Amino acid sequence: MSHRVKADDGRIWLFDKVLIEQRGDYWHFRMWLDGESKYVRESLKTRDLETAKNEQKIATLSFVQIRSLANATSRLQQKKG
Repeated sequence: MSHRVKADDGRIWLFDKVLIEQRGDYWHFRMWLDGESKYVRESLKTRDLETAKNEQKIATLSFVQIRSLANATSRLQQKKG
């Protein structure tokens, strides 16, 4: 996985629409949501960059799974209605 690092701005892009950024002393996860045209941001509750990278993977999977479940539930409700 390649990481795009911008010069000392505290951001590391991990994927096209996923990054971790340092806000104050702590690292935060940020991901762009296409369907909603907004970012979701969550604190990774760590000051260590390597720990933040690992926590980001968990956060990304969680958000993707939650969105998939919400979409599936929405489709089922539409079929019933």
